[in-house]
Amino acid sequence: MDIASKLVELVIDVIDVVRKLIVPHVAYVVFYGQNVEELNGSVEDLRHKRLRVERRVAEATRNLQNTEDGVKNWFEKVEEFTTDNQKFQNDEGRKKTQWYNLMNRYRLGKQAKKMAEDVKKLIDESSKFNEVAYWQNVTSNDATLSIAGYVELGSRKSLMEDIMAKLEDSTVRMIGLYGTGGVGKSTLIKAIAKKARDKKLFNVVAISEITANPNLLKIQNEIAYVLGLRLEVEGENARADCLRRRLRKEKENTLVILDDLWDRLDLNKLGIPLDDEDEDDDGGGDDDEDDDGGGDNDQQDPKGKSNDQRHPKGKMVKKEKFLGDYKGCKILLTSRDKNVLSGKMDVRMPDKYEALRSLALQLKDRTDNIHSQKGIKLLFKRVENLLLGELNGVQNVIYELNLHGFPVLKHLSIASNNGIKYFSSMDLCHPQEVFPNLESLCLYELRNIEMIICCSLVTKASFAKLKTIKVKMCTRLKNLFSFYMVKFLSSLESIDVSECNSLKEIVEIPENSDKEIVEIPENSYKVEFLKLHSLTLQSLLPSFTSFYTGPSVPQMTKAQATNMDHIEITIAEGVASLFGELVEIPNLVSLNLFSINGHKIWRDQPLSSFCFQNLIKLVVKECDELRYLCSFSVVCGLRKLKSLFVSGCQMMEMLFSTEGNMQVCVFPKLEEMHLSKMKMLTDIWQAEVSADSFSSLISVHIEDCEKLDKIFPSYMEAWFASLDSLKVVNCKSVEVIFEINDSQQMDALGGIDTNLQRIFVRYLPNLKQVWSRDPRGILNFKELRSIQVSFCRKLRNVFPASVAKDVPKLEHISVQWSKQMVEIVAWEDGSEINNDPLVFPELTEVTLYSLANIKHFYEGSHTIKCPKLKRLTVKDCKKLKAFPTETRETTNEEEKAVFSAEKVIPNLEYMEIGSDEAQKWLWINSEKYQMHRLKDLSLSLVKSADLLYQFLYRMPNLEKLSILMDIGLKS
Repeated sequence: MDIASKLVELVIDVIDVVRKLIVPHVAYVVFYGQNVEELNGSVEDLRHKRLRVERRVAEATRNLQNTEDGVKNWFEKVEEFTTDNQKFQNDEGRKKTQWYNLMNRYRLGKQAKKMAEDVKKLIDESSKFNEVAYWQNVTSNDATLSIAGYVELGSRKSLMEDIMAKLEDSTVRMIGLYGTGGVGKSTLIKAIAKKARDKKLFNVVAISEITANPNLLKIQNEIAYVLGLRLEVEGENARADCLRRRLRKEKENTLVILDDLWDRLDLNKLGIPLDDEDEDDDGGGDDDEDDDGGGDNDQQDPKGKSNDQRHPKGKMVKKEKFLGDYKGCKILLTSRDKNVLSGKMDVRMPDKYEALRSLALQLKDRTDNIHSQKGIKLLFKRVENLLLGELNGVQNVIYELNLHGFPVLKHLSIASNNGIKYFSSMDLCHPQEVFPNLESLCLYELRNIEMIICCSLVTKASFAKLKTIKVKMCTRLKNLFSFYMVKFLSSLESIDVSECNSLKEIVEIPENSDKEIVEIPENSYKVEFLKLHSLTLQSLLPSFTSFYTGPSVPQMTKAQATNMDHIEITIAEGVASLFGELVEIPNLVSLNLFSINGHKIWRDQPLSSFCFQNLIKLVVKECDELRYLCSFSVVCGLRKLKSLFVSGCQMMEMLFSTEGNMQVCVFPKLEEMHLSKMKMLTDIWQAEVSADSFSSLISVHIEDCEKLDKIFPSYMEAWFASLDSLKVVNCKSVEVIFEINDSQQMDALGGIDTNLQRIFVRYLPNLKQVWSRDPRGILNFKELRSIQVSFCRKLRNVFPASVAKDVPKLEHISVQWSKQMVEIVAWEDGSEINNDPLVFPELTEVTLYSLANIKHFYEGSHTIKCPKLKRLTVKDCKKLKAFPTETRETTNEEEKAVFSAEKVIPNLEYMEIGSDEAQKWLWINSEKYQMHRLKDLSLSLVKSADLLYQFLYRMPNLEKLSILMDIGLKS
């Protein structure tokens, strides 16, 4: 019986071997005709596919694009196959394929079958071509840089070497070259540009010739062309913004040449950045430091050294970044007129006395005395850039250093000085011209100075060009300016005062009962800073409470006191404000207040038409006495405000103080709002404002506001249609982000379409709902691209059903560390069960991490469709069934998984999962579906490497494998 069984098994094995070895070969003979027909059909399909790809390549070539290497290789394969197919079709053996020619039928049938499979592979390969060509990375316009016939003379060579040295100098920002027409400036700069590119000083060299009537569109296109940037946006400002952001990314790797300027050219309007401000800087973050120093870079090197050099025969100019290396793109200008560069383009012009124009001086030794240094004192008369340290006893800058009033001085910096008490003299007997050309004044750690600009007997030209004042750590300073000197500061653009603990006011009317200093007309106690555009006041505790309060009664004549009664009474009422009605700063653009005493910034009354109406950026940080930002009356005068940053104001309960039942339009042009560390803040928006308030708001960032319980109340539904980005972090009391009124219904127009693209919420321990209820069309979020939720322990779901079903552009979902999360999409109330799958056509990344109680993605629809999903993280979600874990299909609803393994697994490029998930579904599904696109796999809490052998062989393109073992991390 045993022998018979073994014999039967042997016969079966033989039959099986015969079947595997013989049947396929017999099929080549039997199905010869079918194989040939299949080949011919596939060849025809390939011909059509080739024509379509050729048309796409031809169109791209006409647009100066380069064909992708993969497409070129495909054409080569197609050509090779075409040759093989012609040989097959012309094979003489095809005439002898009758049944009695078995060997001939076998050979040709096998060949036809193999060639048909090859054709299908070629067709499938062509279907993967998303793009058939690419734009070439142009780094310069070679035709523009052509210098045929250029002869390098000795003088030109020396000048070129000088300019090349400036191009390599990290402190140089702008270089200018001037000379009459026809002397060869254009040819010279082209040679310089070519040499700079060849030496790899710059990755990109852009050059544009400027005419008498500059065409900004043409210039922008010429620069954008070499950057590989397509300016497809409409509008001059939009194009300039695109170009500016691209140039900032390129930074020091780009040289922009503007040849033959005839008049001033607004580089900012053109889109060429003139500073190295970071693009991602939000200006209001906790770690940021605002530097509103006026933006003037023509200043003295901190060590008093000048980097300018000039060839004796050349006419070369440059501009330097003050106090620090410049990291923006380099700019090279040429003009026929020196004044165009120096006067209109603000490029500093060196001359043969440049070495004598800058001076740094410090005399610490007691034996040194400035009055014995006659040679040095003579230099003060012609010095332009002056840096002073300790001067061994000098107390009065003008009286002791230069009685002529420093006639040509442009930039003055004084640092770490214990002696200087007076910046300008009070002892002048006759009006004198002092600092007529001074543009910037920087004072650091002057420990004995009490007032900076206080002399009154000066001419109108004194201080007439002063643009920037920076003062820091002058501990005895009580005031910056005397009231009588304000009228001389007509050019002042920037004031920055910080860490001056004794400062009381910026402007003061000095007490002088002994003599009349100057006659003041009645009712003329207002101070005006008509050109001031930036004001920074920082860390001025404890004395500073007001910018300027005006006169006291003893300082006024009887007639003046009579006429000023109404002002005196008003000042006495209520709480003093930082800015009163006597201060007019109509062109202020940026106001920064850090660590300032005072209960109010502005008084609770409408601002005049000359006060703050042009304010664009407001930063208020750590002003602990403020209970609100401003009143509704003041808000009406701040209609141009675009950026608001408020942080660390511990007593602030609301942003606006209401006044009766009035409805006002609040910040209609505001684009970004950042609120942080506001422990007492309970209300941001306030219901009393009109419907067009906040209508331009793009970005909202709220952080560390402990008492806020909701972010957007229901009455705000019409206000944030323009909102692009929302970030809410560490707000302990927030229970809902979007409050939807239960009584509201969708109107006939179909609800409000929002522009919200990014939602980021983190560390909201009491958050219960992102949307208080399903908006059902009242609000639409069709532009939403990313939502990230983490550390929200009471949150049970993320999306209402109607929102999840209408987010066609959603690309990224991340939900992490939310213990009570049971589903991502809230289950709709009602008896009907909807098993239609949720579709996210653009979703590329899903992260579900440490969600201990999550059971479903959406209970009403077990499978979600995401055809573009490439990155998937599922860890510590033990109750969630991500993929099927059974090899056979199941009809049990509870056993259905979130994702379809067949449609998702083959497309994944990144996967991060835990060991349990890998054992549950990765091994099973990787057996059925290849993972050829997977490049990065991360496994955590792996107990044994044996698990890897079960599926790694099915990931042939894996580049990175990270494994977190129980005993540590191995990668």
